Amino acid sequence: NTRSEAVRNATENLLLRVSKQVPDEAQRTSILIAGLSTAPLETRASILKALGAMGGVALSAVRAELNSADPKMQDLAIRALTNTPDAQAMPDLLQIAASSANPVHRTLALRGYLRLAEGVVSGRGGKPDLGGYAQALKIATGTDDKKSVLAGLSRIHDAASLALIVPLLGEDGVRNEAALAALGIARNIRDKSPQEARSALERIVATSKDEEVLKQANDLMKVIPSS
Repeated sequence: NTRSEAVRNATENLLLRVSKQVPDEAQRTSILIAGLSTAPLETRASILKALGAMGGVALSAVRAELNSADPKMQDLAIRALTNTPDAQAMPDLLQIAASSANPVHRTLALRGYLRLAEGVVSGRGGKPDLGGYAQALKIATGTDDKKSVLAGLSRIHDAASLALIVPLLGEDGVRNEAALAALGIARNIRDKSPQEARSALERIVATSKDEEVLKQANDLMKVIPSS
């Protein structure tokens, strides 16, 4: 309920404030870990979330609970990991998204993974490294998962993101989302990467069944040289 959530949020904020007052990272982590074995479940949830928010060496404590014999602790650890700001959690999240028997955990893990992947891309200059998105597409089997990956790729205006989107243009279930993502990117890179943009647009015209998408693709091709 609302009261329980308010208490939990207050506990998490308090834990973070207190831990930040300890300058040594390892000591901060130890203080929080000490409470995991004795605290009530609701407090342990707050501790794990605080550890996830800290990232760094604190992630090891969260990872340890992924193998807990207590399903509730496993669930709490996965949820803490999906909210961490630390990109070091990406391999763990990818594994959960690919192999967990729990569909909710798979979805949460993929969302957390994509959030971190976007942060990795935006934090680097020059040509973006889209390896994280490529890995996500390999394990994204459901339509909703693929749409989540497409949403992330649509915000990266680069020919490399187009290359990952184009294979999905002919796939039922995500055809329109892929076309709209490709259109947006092609529109933004038509000057710096005209051939890649035109190639994607031609593929849209060949595969799309949406009249408005087809119109936009054809109109855009008119302003991009064919060679």
